[in-house]
Amino acid sequence: FEGIAEYSCRALETKDRAAWRENLHSHVRTTLSRAILDDSCATRGVLRAFVLSPELEEGFRDAVSVWDGPPRPLPLEPNIEEQFRRNVQRMFRPVVERGALPVVILCSGEVRAAVHEALRTYDFQGEWYTTVAFEELGNHARTETVGVISL
Repeated sequence: FEGIAEYSCRALETKDRAAWRENLHSHVRTTLSRAILDDSCATRGVLRAFVLSPELEEGFRDAVSVWDGPPRPLPLEPNIEEQFRRNVQRMFRPVVERGALPVVILCSGEVRAAVHEALRTYDFQGEWYTTVAFEELGNHARTETVGVISL
């Protein structure tokens, strides 16, 4: 609640409710970043994460620039969507089957919501993944890259 109150005091009045909600969501996630990260860290206190390749991140960035957000489908280019789907299946199915949950995907804040939405369609089992923005790491998180999702 403190994060919401803080944002409400600092946010300028706007007529664009969607942008206001998106900014509020980002602010609250940043406020709660320590709790989000603690839930996702391995026993050694290290966030073991997959990252997006620069090319894939750019594909998501292009889609986000014309996306209206959920519930509308993410407008990824078909070849990018197919490669992403294939690589997610190949890379994450063994991780999920071993029970090494949640799978953490680390990406820029600009595309985090879109990556999260794209992964929502995979039905491995329950709450199998979390997406974290680099901006949410702060200076208290140690990270280890365990793989790169590429095209």
